Amino acid sequence: MKKTMALLLAGALLCSTAATAAAADSGTKYIGTAEELAQAISQQQDGQHWVLASGEYDLSQELMAQYADIQIGGQGGFYFPITADDLTVTGSGDTVLTSSYQTANGAWATQNFITVEGDGVTLQGLDLHSKQEVNKAIEVLGQDVSLRDLELLPTSDGNSGSIYFNPQNDARSVGSAVLQNVSLHSWISARSDTVAGGTIALDGVTVDFTGLDEYAASGYGPISQNSCFAVRGGLTVKVDDSVADLQQQVVSRLPDGTRLELADGTYCANLSAAGDLTVVGSSRNGTILLFDEQARNPQNYGSSTVNPVVYGAGDLTLCHLTVTGPAAQHGGIDGVYGRGDLHIEDVAITDIRCEGDGQKICGVQCGKAILAAGSGDVTVLDTAITDFQKQAIDVNTSGHLTVSGCEIRGAGKQGIIAQNGIVVRQGSAQIQNTAISELVYEADNEWSHGSVGVYALGGAQVAADDVVLKGVDNTYAAGDEAAITVVEDNITYKFTATSDEPQIVEIRALEVKLDLTELKLEMGATARLGAVVEPANTTLPLCWSSSNEQVATVKDGLITATGTGETTITATVGELSASCAVVVTAPATEPEQPDQKPDEKDPAPEQPDKDDTQPPAGQTPTDEAADTGEHTLPLLALATVSLVAVGITAGKRRRR
Repeated sequence: MKKTMALLLAGALLCSTAATAAAADSGTKYIGTAEELAQAISQQQDGQHWVLASGEYDLSQELMAQYADIQIGGQGGFYFPITADDLTVTGSGDTVLTSSYQTANGAWATQNFITVEGDGVTLQGLDLHSKQEVNKAIEVLGQDVSLRDLELLPTSDGNSGSIYFNPQNDARSVGSAVLQNVSLHSWISARSDTVAGGTIALDGVTVDFTGLDEYAASGYGPISQNSCFAVRGGLTVKVDDSVADLQQQVVSRLPDGTRLELADGTYCANLSAAGDLTVVGSSRNGTILLFDEQARNPQNYGSSTVNPVVYGAGDLTLCHLTVTGPAAQHGGIDGVYGRGDLHIEDVAITDIRCEGDGQKICGVQCGKAILAAGSGDVTVLDTAITDFQKQAIDVNTSGHLTVSGCEIRGAGKQGIIAQNGIVVRQGSAQIQNTAISELVYEADNEWSHGSVGVYALGGAQVAADDVVLKGVDNTYAAGDEAAITVVEDNITYKFTATSDEPQIVEIRALEVKLDLTELKLEMGATARLGAVVEPANTTLPLCWSSSNEQVATVKDGLITATGTGETTITATVGELSASCAVVVTAPATEPEQPDQKPDEKDPAPEQPDKDDTQPPAGQTPTDEAADTGEHTLPLLALATVSLVAVGITAGKRRRR
């Protein structure tokens, strides 16, 4: 009986030992040396979990010989082949996989560092340092592969080796692949001729494509153009100006939701993004996007055609860079055009004109620095817009426009057409802490003095707070039932347009004064009249005239005596004017006998009073008083000023 019991116990023990051994083969393996890793590779089974201790694992030629017979696609001799399904390799701590065995990129097996044939494989918590002459750091042949917390380290030439998806199943599907917290100094490839199905989810992935001069040819890019990529938690692509074509090599390939970081340099390219894109430069003056005349990308904006330097069909963000037109001759161009949410911050936009060197001038529809259409929100922060031809900001979106901390400076009297600072065609807008200046157009046509600082149309609701306007033909304008509310010094002013046609808000002058009402000059002399206009922020121009230009001419208040006689110099603002009577005499001649005293009965030759030829102390010249005053709120000035505009309800003022 005892013997029988002993045999039963022995049998049970043998069964238990066999089961434990089987569990050890298919369960968790703890690995601490390169030799143990080579043994695990040679004996790999489905469902295993390898846990690698911190340290460097060098798969030498001698160790690779232990598993050289593992076949993938009929070939052997791979550096690190994984053929088992559902295998997980986890690094604990600072775990580096590398190989001191150097081979040229010849046969398939020598091109890859890790080759994953199995399905459901996971690599996580590892640093990979491939051989010096590297091609693919990881080639994925299976489905449902996850790469998590991996850093592909660069070799001495800066290239880490790529991640290459090449599924071998009949459907050419990657299944549900995941790249999470992965960085590499190369590219991610899932070419459309090799990947036809499945999804590659990208979460916290960084592709550093800088410093790879040998891959500057246009055939290489940081990622393949394939709809299988899905940015779930972030994809960052870093590029420098060594790329041959920023649009074709990089932007056209980027999946929806990518963040593109541009190093210092000048990138001559017109960017066009089909999906959401964020472009971040190194600094406003360091990263420059330069319009490419040879690669125009025309887009429709209402009934007109625009040619933007940067275009986004989806949400578009630009930060810390400059957008500019070329210095050479060019046709009409535009700056940034977004059709989704548009965010622009710490950007300089300049030279967006229909002329490059002043010799070539084209149509008036181009030259808009920022455009937006659709239903998205537009945000422009801490941005400088200068040397534009038509509009600084022109939005036709049902969303909300925010402009804050910006500088808008037009061409001043050098402008070849009327310019506008901010045009809001629908939706709502908040403009604050922004300076708008040098919007002046002087010409002999109906658009003369037609430039506007802030223009609201299409029922737009615009609020302006702490907006400084200087040297602007017209400060605010509204039409199509649009409304503008202006806040200054805790006082709120509001006006609403009720007509179908846009109207200019006119601030009439209440008084015009000259510093002199009489003036005597000798022929050939000059003098300057000073004019004071109240209120100083009138929207009407100050005009000078002479009743007899044979006696004296006047320009911007400067009088030049041209002949003897009398004339009247008049300064006119709207319907108001002020005049100065001018008498011009012949130059005094010296007596023939200087030592002879004149008869006391005869008065000495009349000399002009020098004080009469200069403005009184404390007065400023006319052109300065009328044209260069800084107006924080051109609508307001005096409490008695009325806002005059056909079809506009104005003068609703309330103190807060």
